[in-house]
Amino acid sequence: MENLHEGDLILSVSASGKQVILKWQGESRSKDPAGFLDPYLSNLVHSLDDNDLVVDFRELESMNSSTVLPIINLIKKLEEKTINTEILYNENSSWQKASFIPLSAITKIYKHIKVVPRKGD
Repeated sequence: MENLHEGDLILSVSASGKQVILKWQGESRSKDPAGFLDPYLSNLVHSLDDNDLVVDFRELESMNSSTVLPIINLIKKLEEKTINTEILYNENSSWQKASFIPLSAITKIYKHIKVVPRKGD
């Protein structure tokens, strides 16, 4: 899977054994990020096969509210496909905590998705 570079947002994909890592970096400021994120993330989900996924937001500097819906859509697709996923966010970032703690509460009903606070790199 190729990386995505759209404006100031970079999504990079790497693999280690049976684990795929999707790292978000930069800033997501697009007014319509779903236009490019939904197809990209959908293709990623379909390419995972039997791999686990780590979605790492710790290096993301900022995101607007329009970015939340594509992330929720990604989570729903991953759960539907029963892909074990760990979503990492920077526990030292106040804006990331404000965004991902509610997401953590929503994903408690899912069996395959975990939202995990970690220290930033």
